[in-house]
Amino acid sequence: MGSESIAARRSDYFPKWTLQLPGIYILFGVLNRRFLTEDKWSYSIAAMKRQRLISKGALSRLFQEAAEAWRKQNYTESIGLLERATRMDPGNATVLFDLGRAYGMRYDYGSAERCLEKAVSLSGGISAAWAEAGKRCQEFGNPELARRYFERSASLPDPSSDVLVHLAELEEHHSHLAQAEEFIDRALAAHANHPRALLGRARLRRLQGETEAAEKILREVLQSNCDSWTRLRTWYELGATLDRQARYDEAMAAFLEAKALLRPGAAAASAILEGVQARVRELEETISASVLERWFETSGGLKPRHRMAVLCGHPRSGTTLLEQVLDAHPEVVTPKKRTCYTMKLICH
Repeated sequence: MGSESIAARRSDYFPKWTLQLPGIYILFGVLNRRFLTEDKWSYSIAAMKRQRLISKGALSRLFQEAAEAWRKQNYTESIGLLERATRMDPGNATVLFDLGRAYGMRYDYGSAERCLEKAVSLSGGISAAWAEAGKRCQEFGNPELARRYFERSASLPDPSSDVLVHLAELEEHHSHLAQAEEFIDRALAAHANHPRALLGRARLRRLQGETEAAEKILREVLQSNCDSWTRLRTWYELGATLDRQARYDEAMAAFLEAKALLRPGAAAASAILEGVQARVRELEETISASVLERWFETSGGLKPRHRMAVLCGHPRSGTTLLEQVLDAHPEVVTPKKRTCYTMKLICH
């Protein structure tokens, strides 16, 4: 499967609506049982055909209603509309993928898993379908469930290089560099010069202290015809690599190249941030002393099993180094960076 998701590539065939949440974009569209293979669109073969009970136009309007409900934070209504869509078009696997993602974003992982596995079953259990399920899990922030689906995809014949890179990144996050290297080797064996696989290899080289080798690979990726997101990540990785070599001016130039690629999408991010700021101001106006007192009284029953602390700060301020120092302690566990806290906490 190519570097773009099925959801992104199907836009040539069907209309779609984008729901913007802090740090997340959700695509609802009028979908079909189509899956992207390495070279072309191909129809997946379901075990049995199921009759559609709704026209494409009516299904399109149903998705618009679901999108609008989600935008207004009427999540239950939005999910209910998607459930209705699955009943009216029971053979539409990608509707189930979208519904699974919606459940996952509301932390109902059991329902998300049910929808995703049903979607995979409708799609014939092909490798691309398991990979799509894994991507949806990444979108709602459940890496362990994503890993399980990516492993299923990788266990089938001819897995895509993207799936192997996803697994390499998950292993890297847990500091399993040898296992990550194995997945990168498999990805490059399947697709020589795969940009994301090369980026992963360069990152591993940097983590292993081989910064010159990492820089060489990164510059090769930048000279290739890679997609914009991979190019963006490569510039940031090059900046980090040059920084490790004490080439600070060059590192800053690389970071500025990455920021230049981000700038065209700044308007959408700014709109999301303005919405977050509006909600923060509303909270400031409505939270009274009595509300705070009630929160304090109920806090005892809300304490997590393990004590937690939020580590945050500006870029290049040393938060990553401090996180790594803390993570080295045997009784401390640090998760992957979460930008959602930044979106919710920064109001000015």
